[in-house]
Amino acid sequence: MNLSTFLIVSTLGRMPGTYLLTMQGVSIRSQQYYTAIAIASISGVIVFIAYLYRAPLYEWIKGIRGKDTGP
Repeated sequence: MNLSTFLIVSTLGRMPGTYLLTMQGVSIRSQQYYTAIAIASISGVIVFIAYLYRAPLYEWIKGIRGKDTGP
């Protein structure tokens, strides 16, 4: 993987998590604890679902990577 591809993929891949952590921090700072708990709960559910479907997700990623014509 060349450097430009790595930088694009890593930047785009980190954006959702960074955004959610920022929103959770803002919620806690402004004492909106229910919002912070909701964000943490939704994130936990998404991670749990990804864990349950890890094999199909892995095959899907392998399929996408197989279509790549790069070295």
